[in-house]
Amino acid sequence: MNLQISAPDNATLQAAYAAIRQQQYAGGALAVWNLVVADDGLSATLDTTSAVVPTNLPAAAVCTRIVPASVSDVQFFQALALLSIITQDEALAAAGSGAIPAVFAPGLAKLPPDEQFAVKMRLVGATSFGRNDQMTLDLLSAIGAPAAQADQVFLLAETL
Repeated sequence: MNLQISAPDNATLQAAYAAIRQQQYAGGALAVWNLVVADDGLSATLDTTSAVVPTNLPAAAVCTRIVPASVSDVQFFQALALLSIITQDEALAAAGSGAIPAVFAPGLAKLPPDEQFAVKMRLVGATSFGRNDQMTLDLLSAIGAPAAQADQVFLLAETL
């Protein structure tokens, strides 16, 4: 999971990082950490293998999850199922055999035949989905998913 931490000063940023580490180690789970502090010393990106979202930050610090750039096909389809966008059976079929979930059919049908084939081939063969890849954007747009819902799919998928 990637987190963006922002603070009004470097001391608060360091206190936020310490609080996050303390919270995640309190449960006895060891996590791999990589903290990259921005040049201004007021923000940092924290990459952690832990799925715990921090709740014990100093009041002046802000921590937000960063939407992952890509997720695996299994994560993508499982997230769609957990959000009730497709059924669990469709998720299993899509991740297993490459079956295309029914919810995508109306959007695909609007494409010219040669584009339909190209998109279907990419969808069936996809092993990962990029958040900003045109195919992903087209698929999510075809089902009426606004950008915020697309982010929700990727944030959930990252935790699976």
